[in-house]
Amino acid sequence: MAKPASDYSDEHLKLVITRYTAQGSTTRSAIPLVDFLREREKRQALGLGPRGLALNIVRIAKQSKNGRASYSDVWHCYNDGLLPQGNHWIKQFIKPFDDLVTACVAMKLPLITTLITEKDKTIQSPDGIRNLWDFAVANDVAVGNSPEAYVRMQAVEAAQLSIGDIEEAFAAYA
Repeated sequence: MAKPASDYSDEHLKLVITRYTAQGSTTRSAIPLVDFLREREKRQALGLGPRGLALNIVRIAKQSKNGRASYSDVWHCYNDGLLPQGNHWIKQFIKPFDDLVTACVAMKLPLITTLITEKDKTIQSPDGIRNLWDFAVANDVAVGNSPEAYVRMQAVEAAQLSIGDIEEAFAAYA
């Protein structure tokens, strides 16, 4: 039995759609093209708001080998094609990431953005750790004595969140 389109990573989903399109087929495998297209549309429709971003980050992290979502994985969730060279493309995510951190603190969720790392890493960069720590301190969050330990703990807790946990938190917060 074929796994559903919702179980495919963003990159694999795009690859399957590309292959279907290149071959002019709509029923190349047990899963028809329309199912893959609907799944891609559903993911993109979540948008860059805190809820959609949280759902996509957690989904990507749960599908990855290291339990994290790379910045490029998040970019591919919202954009087609090759990742642009350089890192200017990350600017489209700065405010949405900040909004998500604010929402997580307000809803008493672990900081979901701690699941976003550079490719093949499991912890944020030193600057990222410091930014998350500073934000938490400024918002009267209990953080302990070590910025790195705080971010690691938040990442462990965020990795334990289910899609249902996030949906429930955002529904209660609305």
